[in-house]
Amino acid sequence: MSGTIAVDFDGVIHAYSKGWQDGSIYDDPVPGAGDALRSLMADYAVFIFTSRTDLRAVGDWVRDRLSVPVLVARDDCPREFWNGRDSVYITNRKLPAVAYLDDRGIRFHSWPQTLADLTAVTAPSADPAICQHEHFAAHVEVNRLTDAEGGPVTGYAADITVRCAACGQPFEWIGVPGGLSPGQPMCSVDRTELRAPIHPAAPAH
Repeated sequence: MSGTIAVDFDGVIHAYSKGWQDGSIYDDPVPGAGDALRSLMADYAVFIFTSRTDLRAVGDWVRDRLSVPVLVARDDCPREFWNGRDSVYITNRKLPAVAYLDDRGIRFHSWPQTLADLTAVTAPSADPAICQHEHFAAHVEVNRLTDAEGGPVTGYAADITVRCAACGQPFEWIGVPGGLSPGQPMCSVDRTELRAPIHPAAPAH
């Protein structure tokens, strides 16, 4: 694999449980952050992006708390790209990347879907008892299936949930049996998540 991965600092690397506190980096690392960064560095160039202005403090924290080598951006030598794998680059610029890992990000598919997702996380929640359920937010997670960890891919499955964007009320799947099967669509016990096997479509001729 190749390319560059961007990782947000606060909320993804630094736990940031109390929000902004006068610019101090006061919290512990998010569990697993160090191992995740090292795993990413084996396959990708990685940079940490932040809105903080004291990049040296961020770099020192990452190096000291996570034992990860870092390179801190310099004002007199701005970079347009990052493709190094020997260290994590610390910057407050949004550099090109194949993926951005951010605890407050909303994935863009289309404007209607994105605005619905934004409403779901920012608008005051409506009362589900009186909500008209006019706007919706859907989440799809696709997983590769293997018979053993690290083994060849044997199939794919999509996990799908739908909720009201205004009140957050989850929707249930109708007519789908509960359980988990690699051969047919099934749903979770509470019927709010559809688990459907999928495979790549045949190329058009």
